[in-house]
Amino acid sequence: MKLTKIFIKYCLKYFVAFIIILACCIPVAEVSYKIVKQQIIEKNQLKLKEGINIIDQNISKMFLLTKSMKQDYHFNMLIKKKGELKPDEYLWLQYARRKMEGDSLIYTFPTYSFLLFKENNTYISPVQSDSDFNEYYGKFLKISGAETAEKLKQKLFEIPGIYSFNRVDKINFIADGMEKELSNAIICMIKGTSAYTDSASYIMTYVLDPKTLIQLLLAEDAMAEGVVQIEDVGQDEILLSYGTDCILPWNIAPDERVQINGEGYFLCSYEAQEAGWRVTIGFPETIVENQTKNIMYIILFYICLGIFIVLCLTIFFSYRQYANIRNLFATLSGEGSAPDKGQNEYEALRCILKNITQNKNEYKSKMENLNQQNRALMLENLIVRGINTQEEREEFKKCFERPLEYFCVVLLRMKIEDLNQYQITLLCIMEYLKETSPNDFSNVHTGIRDELFLFSLNPEDASNVSGIKVMFENIITALSDNSNIVFHVGISAIGTDISNINVCYNQAMQVIQAYCSEDVNSVEAYNININSAKENIIDVEFLNKLYNLILCGEKEMIGQQFSKVEAYYQKMPVQYELQKQQIFYTVRNVIYSAYLHLVTNPGEADILPEYQSNYSLSEMIGKLRDSSIAVCRYMEEKKKSRNSELRQNIINYMESHFMDSSITASSVSREMKISEKYLSQFMKEQTGETFASYLERLRIVKAKQYLEETDLSNEKISELTGFGALNTFYRTFHKHTGVSPKAYRSACQH
Repeated sequence: MKLTKIFIKYCLKYFVAFIIILACCIPVAEVSYKIVKQQIIEKNQLKLKEGINIIDQNISKMFLLTKSMKQDYHFNMLIKKKGELKPDEYLWLQYARRKMEGDSLIYTFPTYSFLLFKENNTYISPVQSDSDFNEYYGKFLKISGAETAEKLKQKLFEIPGIYSFNRVDKINFIADGMEKELSNAIICMIKGTSAYTDSASYIMTYVLDPKTLIQLLLAEDAMAEGVVQIEDVGQDEILLSYGTDCILPWNIAPDERVQINGEGYFLCSYEAQEAGWRVTIGFPETIVENQTKNIMYIILFYICLGIFIVLCLTIFFSYRQYANIRNLFATLSGEGSAPDKGQNEYEALRCILKNITQNKNEYKSKMENLNQQNRALMLENLIVRGINTQEEREEFKKCFERPLEYFCVVLLRMKIEDLNQYQITLLCIMEYLKETSPNDFSNVHTGIRDELFLFSLNPEDASNVSGIKVMFENIITALSDNSNIVFHVGISAIGTDISNINVCYNQAMQVIQAYCSEDVNSVEAYNININSAKENIIDVEFLNKLYNLILCGEKEMIGQQFSKVEAYYQKMPVQYELQKQQIFYTVRNVIYSAYLHLVTNPGEADILPEYQSNYSLSEMIGKLRDSSIAVCRYMEEKKKSRNSELRQNIINYMESHFMDSSITASSVSREMKISEKYLSQFMKEQTGETFASYLERLRIVKAKQYLEETDLSNEKISELTGFGALNTFYRTFHKHTGVSPKAYRSACQH
């Protein structure tokens, strides 16, 4: 069997496997269509519900405003008035128009509204009013189906019920100084009674623009081809039909396809409770198809990309396995020849392995060497990582003739460039230990220039490791006289449980790290009192103080705190090396906690440093100090931005509510969600005025404007500017201007 045929066989296997995986992804197209369809239906349903809620809210407001009209004095005078208005009664008309103009700001979508009275011929709208509706009608207002004002008025008052909706083919009116025309408009008629009679005394008519209703009910992407139908349930009448002349079915399932105008549509229905409407909207199936088409293009692109990747992966994995087989043949056979004809690659390998087993002595020698290597690796791994299972404990015991009751770990590090000299020096140390050490030991090589020793201690030597320390001091003294090698020896504390042997290794490593920066020989044993000999300066008091300083933005005092820590650990470099990682993460967590106090949706902050084991004391303290100061700067910038936004919100609120006599610092602070005390301090800091003086100034400015531009009475001005009592208005105005309101108005007129 040729090697090329092996490669082709692997290619076919991998290609078929990858194609099967790729084919399983094809149903994603159908799932995508269903998901897009459901999303579009839900979006249109949500748009319909939101639009109907807005309609219901506006209808409710129109009812309330119509009923509240009769509470106005001038309006009641107009209701009672019969016949033509006298000259002094035109003021009622003007006041009623102004009230209607102010009330029209409350609702949003009625395009036009007007008011008619039963007992007189008066006409009022938010922009115009007229005492003779007969003369006004036809020039400035015209509704199809009513040729004269009398017919329109009669038709409106004869409509049964308190309110009703009607569709008109065309209406012409004046709004915003321009003549406008609406087709297929909906008019809402609400009747009202006076305080003196229960019969309908006036009727309020609101004109609803069908375009506005369609924009409220249809999603933007369905505006061009969508359909809308509004049905008045009470009158069983179609008020609006957009996009189709067909009567749309009510309450059909949203995912059910309906044929309209020869095309497929999906319908959504909802009922407006306040208006008494049944609203049905529809969007064409083409919207779903168009959006799905884009997704299908993306899926097709990824399918093509997937086929390309399949080819690349097929070639890659096939060649890799082929190369491994070829290299294995080359290694085992010594030639790299292909299998014989009629053999597959596994049969060929079996033959080669059969030949190899014939040389038992050579194979046994190789296995012994491999076992020794594996034993050394296993021992190193157990010492460094720790013994976690019973199986590992049993394997570890096989390395020693007797059980380890007491032991210690010694880590030897040599600073030497020549690898051959390192090997020779290590052999000398091993020979010396074998001759002089009274204890069993085992050694493994770890790191580049590190040698790890595990000594078994006798019970009578279990109190200290001084004997082992003296032994290594003698070795280093003897070897240092004949070479320029620098030796560092770290001896752990005595261990009693082999499950925690990795703790002893870490102790020896800590001693090495504490002294390896110096080019002087060292033989040191781990002292458990290193961590507790002196009080730790990084305590709870220090951390709380640092946290508060960061939140207060005290950058200078933060620097002083870190300088104290740096000076403390400069005197104790060993303690620093042992506690370096703990110090870094403890302080870093405090900085991060302060940072979390300042942000709403925190991620991993970019301003926080990352730990590196090679940090010197000054580098680590500098990183932490810079990070703390960066958080302070961030806090200062955020505070400035927040203060500016809060100042603008308070001023806007006061400028729009100063006419309310009940406004106080307490009510404004509740609205701004801050305390009253903080509001007073903030206003004084930001404006230079107290809350009360700033509010008085706003009211006085508006009062001056009324006095200059209108003929309103002082009592009315006092009410409109929020002073409440007239005496308070007189006193405050005189305090700010030095004159009375009457004198001020006279001065402005002259």
